[in-house]
Amino acid sequence: MQKLTMTPVPFAECIIRSCIHMVSSKLPDPKPIHIGSGVVIQYKGRFFLCTVDHFAGHSGLQVGIVMASEPGRGAEVCYYDGFCYVGKIQNEVEEMDLEDLLYCFENPDRSEERMDIAFKEIDSLDVTQEERVYTYPNGEKITISAGLKFVVTLEENHEIDTDQVCGFFGRVRPDDKNYGGKLYTEELLHWGHTIELVNEYKVKIDTGGPLRDFSAFKGCSGGPIMDSRGRLVGLVMHGDEDLLSPFVYGFRADTLLKYIEWTYFKEFPQPE
Repeated sequence: MQKLTMTPVPFAECIIRSCIHMVSSKLPDPKPIHIGSGVVIQYKGRFFLCTVDHFAGHSGLQVGIVMASEPGRGAEVCYYDGFCYVGKIQNEVEEMDLEDLLYCFENPDRSEERMDIAFKEIDSLDVTQEERVYTYPNGEKITISAGLKFVVTLEENHEIDTDQVCGFFGRVRPDDKNYGGKLYTEELLHWGHTIELVNEYKVKIDTGGPLRDFSAFKGCSGGPIMDSRGRLVGLVMHGDEDLLSPFVYGFRADTLLKYIEWTYFKEFPQPE
């Protein structure tokens, strides 16, 4: 995969190349049951596949990255398991949010928003970006050339800049009836939206108009929300319950980074 730093890459291309298409299946049957999105981040020289738990956490299903796909030729999928955020945490320390930790142990489905996150360390891998042509509202076209998806690099001091605008991308499944049949999807690109921090877990994105239909966002869950400087803001979680509202909510990237730090880089004392 190609490393993404703060470069003059067009905003839309940055959003699209950072978004990893994902599926979950009940193997050995590879037919997708759910579709979602994710992002690969690089932190302290290691790679982490990140998405949201309400997509990756279904019991009995394997989650996979769509490595490449072409119309009429199907898709190559690389499957993973073992997503979690407390996998290596063994004991509490003063700086840890013990309330969150206990909640996760006592409620394995992690159904509340503050637990709607899933990640796993992976080896570096190359995910294909197919050529795409998108049209802006003003009629201008942008071509995303064929190549590789981006890896998003995060630093320890990662902060969310609410003065920037942001966007997200994903596949949507407009018709729920297709869940039992072939995978029918369309691609969705949103950009130019404002950012608001709601609490330490959640960021709110103003899409500029009523959501109207949740199905218009199915498959975007877990996709990276990127700002106009190419920095990760968060991962798409869900839309507002009020369909006349313009708001989409995401899991904050700085909190995700804190969870990764706790899980993979902290050495906790063993209980006596």
